[in-house]
Amino acid sequence: TGQIQPGIQTLERAQDFAKKLGNGGNIQAIEVALLTYRAKFGLLHDAVSMLETLSQNINLKNTYSQAAVLLELARQHYLQGQLKKSREVLNQTCRFIFESRNRRQGVQLNLRYAYLHFLEGEYEQALNLTQNALRDIAQGVELALEIEALGLQEKVLKVLHPTANDTSRSARILQLNRLTGRDISRRISGRMKEDLALGVTQDPMADLRDRIKVNKPSLIKSNWEAILQTK
Repeated sequence: TGQIQPGIQTLERAQDFAKKLGNGGNIQAIEVALLTYRAKFGLLHDAVSMLETLSQNINLKNTYSQAAVLLELARQHYLQGQLKKSREVLNQTCRFIFESRNRRQGVQLNLRYAYLHFLEGEYEQALNLTQNALRDIAQGVELALEIEALGLQEKVLKVLHPTANDTSRSARILQLNRLTGRDISRRISGRMKEDLALGVTQDPMADLRDRIKVNKPSLIKSNWEAILQTK
């Protein structure tokens, strides 16, 4: 349904239940899910160090959990502009995904590499990896992954072919926005169309970014006025 806090609260209840049962495997799996979700939605103060610590505490034989943590760690690095570190982490992740042969994580790995190439200006490589990801996604089932891949593909193609307009892809993205109910998907779609709907959502950092983008001149003016008043 795209609701962040209710989802996290459900995981927290599951974690408490697993602790009462003494099920160590489930406890760690839920801990991984909680930490990666909180990191993904900007709910951790120091996501990188917490993810690094969790990775060190996970048994290397638990390839699925290791890959899940490292995939999010790589994302955190490139969000902070640490592209070299992000690539290093992704290279480490390959081993665990190869051993687990988890198709879904393979798709996520392709999308992480694709976005990294996009940030580095290697658009053709980004497009190729995005297309590989779309090929491996279970269409009509993995809606969140599909919209992530289509959204990235749209961004890459806008750079490579600025005047082109694929109405079928745009329509599918809008359809997925409705089906998933994800604020993040609607937000990205609005940014791409320069049609941002400002408001208060469960993603405060993204709310702030959009307000800055829309009200940049007035925000700069008010900030300078505040600085001058302190002189």
